[in-house]
Amino acid sequence: MPRKRKYTDITVGLAYPEIQKINEIMKIDGCNRSDIIRIALRQFLEAYGKEPQREYENILEARLRKLENRIATLSVLATRASAQALYYMTLPYSRGGFPSRPLKEEAFKSQWEKSRSFAAQFLKNASVIDAPEDREAETKTSSND
Repeated sequence: MPRKRKYTDITVGLAYPEIQKINEIMKIDGCNRSDIIRIALRQFLEAYGKEPQREYENILEARLRKLENRIATLSVLATRASAQALYYMTLPYSRGGFPSRPLKEEAFKSQWEKSRSFAAQFLKNASVIDAPEDREAETKTSSND
């Protein structure tokens, strides 16, 4: 009675560098080309269609989150600096002009605190403004009522 074969023969064309790599693996592992190709194909078929490695995605997500936080912090600092600059630029018009001599330290600290509170109020007002897509969603909801 003839033996039933476990495998079906297929012909595969490979590039020379791939053959060289397979030959190196053959020498190291002590197996033949068919075994190496069979193992590689089996691993490919098992991984095909599955989700990518979650560990790698988690690392990327963490790095993106960190980057987003840094950008948000820089944005707030830049806005605060802009608001304080705006405060100082309007001083000549609201306080009778720039001082003719340097301010005393107490006066400077007072102006600095006023500019910081102006910047804080500016940021608070800026954060109240809705994003355009939020306004569009509200408009659609209110028009449907």
